[in-house]
Amino acid sequence: MTSFRRTRASRRFPSLWLGLAPLMVVVGCSSGGDSVAGGSTSATPRPGQLALSTLSSKLSCENVNVDTDQVFSRESGTCTSGADELGLYTFVDRMNRDRWIEAVHGLDIGTLVVGDAWVIAVDGDEIARRVQQLVGSEIR
Repeated sequence: MTSFRRTRASRRFPSLWLGLAPLMVVVGCSSGGDSVAGGSTSATPRPGQLALSTLSSKLSCENVNVDTDQVFSRESGTCTSGADELGLYTFVDRMNRDRWIEAVHGLDIGTLVVGDAWVIAVDGDEIARRVQQLVGSEIR
């Protein structure tokens, strides 16, 4: 029997879904036929975009759980890097990244380390600074 350890990060992310559910309905109804919530239905990155696997590799992540059904994001997931729980999100472009950041503003998702077309959610400024040293970016 496989045991499932429910982490602090995994407990937080369901609240993200509940908070974004009304927004997902509106955006889903207004998007074009081959896009989902303003993004491509394909999780394959275009040239110059960072794939979730590349981002998690730069962070030496283990236990990577990928989810492609987040609003505005191309790929999303969680992982552990050492003792730290991280939420990883990649986007088709800055516009969808900024929409996602605006949508999660006020939710308990943690400190955000923000790159060109990606976001990493972490628990606290100290972890955010360590992540920033590994991947560059800005802390919000």
